[in-house]
Amino acid sequence: MHTRHREPQLLGNEATLERMARILAARNIDLADAALPDDA
Repeated sequence: MHTRHREPQLLGNEATLERMARILAARNIDLADAALPDDA
């Protein structure tokens, strides 16, 4: 019975981790673009 309770939590944690990974990836891209000189 406890495994049923843990499954939704694991799925939720995986979803939040995936969202965080995507946000961090987007931020890294933004930082990389910002680091490049505009005149280059």
